[in-house]
This record gives sequence, C-alpha cells and structure tokens, in this order.
Amino acid sequence: YRFHEDEIASVFAYHNPKNQENNLIVDGIGMTALGSETKLMAHLPFALHKDPKNMLVVAFGMGTTYRSALLDGLTVDAVELSPSVPKMMDIFFSDAEQFLSHPHGRVIINDGRNYVRLTSKRYDAVVIDPPPPFNSAGTTVLYARDFYRQISAHLNPEGLVSQWLFFGSRVDDLGMSIRSFTDVFPNVMAFRSPGTIPGIYLVGSNEPITLDSTRFQDV
Repeated sequence: YRFHEDEIASVFAYHNPKNQENNLIVDGIGMTALGSETKLMAHLPFALHKDPKNMLVVAFGMGTTYRSALLDGLTVDAVELSPSVPKMMDIFFSDAEQFLSHPHGRVIINDGRNYVRLTSKRYDAVVIDPPPPFNSAGTTVLYARDFYRQISAHLNPEGLVSQWLFFGSRVDDLGMSIRSFTDVFPNVMAFRSPGTIPGIYLVGSNEPITLDSTRFQDV
C-alpha cells in the first residue's frame, strides 16, 4: 500500500495479493476497480474507429485505460487532476514504469475540462471516465453539454468519444448525462458492460459509426 498527499487530494492505494483486491481511494472515496471495464474503455473506440492513431483519456485512475490504449498501438495523452494518482500505477501493474515513460504516452497533470478547452490538439478518440461521486463539483462538469461540445471541436474526422456510465449512479443523473451526450453527438451507440461492474459505454461521433465485427475480433 502507499499514501500520497498533494495540493489537490489525499490518495491511498493498495494491492492485497491474498485475494487480489485492489483499491484506489482519493479523499476517502473509492475511485475505480482493476478489471475488464476499464480496458474496454480503450479497446471499444479503438475497435469502432477505422484507423485510429491517437487517444485522449480524461481521468487516469489506476492507469488501465491509458495502458490498454498504448498496448493497442496508439499515441495517448492522459489528463489527471491529482499528481499523486499516476504515482500509484506500479501498485496495480508491475510494468507501470514502462508505460509511464512510454515514448507514445504522456500523462498531463491538469483539470480535464480546462485541458480540452485550451489544447489545440485533435484526437481520433476521447475516453471519459469521471471519478465518483457523480455530483461532486469537479465531476459533474465532465457530464455536461458544454464539455461534450468542447470535445467535439477537438475530434478528427470520424473521431469518437466514449463515456462510461456506472449503473450505481442515481437514475436521474444517468438520464441527465445520456441526454447531454445525445444532444451533442448526432450519432451514438450504447454498449452494456459485459463484466461484473454494471454500466454502459456511450460512444458518440459527428459522423455515422460503423460496427465492423472483424475489428472487434482483433481486440
């Protein structure tokens, strides 16, 4: 286990090898799990895009989505608000340093909304995995129409945005996020999580999305 405190948050992480339990706790709140759901956050837009080259990951978590996108061969930017969070990656992945220093990966310490607003970069895919709770001040803006519109302006042609929604959230919060997402992106697909954590992936684009089953076989 390890504890870090910075100007943003107090971060505690641990791995229990006896029962393979992993946890990342920020300011007393469990953030994420180590599982297939966070891998799919990278693999799903990778499989749906015809020829993806780069990806933006908003919220680092345990680093699973960032790592998975690099394994897919993409150039990856990951934006994380707390500088202590990426320092915990080696608790969950023995090869963490290989990815934190990867020539095609970059971890940016910044607020995700501010980064999207100010960057001049464009992306083939953007993955958003806001930390809980849904209605916290720094999280609810990552489900807002304005944020989705800002992301839309930074997509390359045929670019995709993937938003994870956890079913443990309140029904009205889920409905609000889905409405905001579909108001901005004219083309949307929804995929139910096949893993143990209940939720859906919303994948949106400014252009029609084509589901090619052969692409999914390679993921």
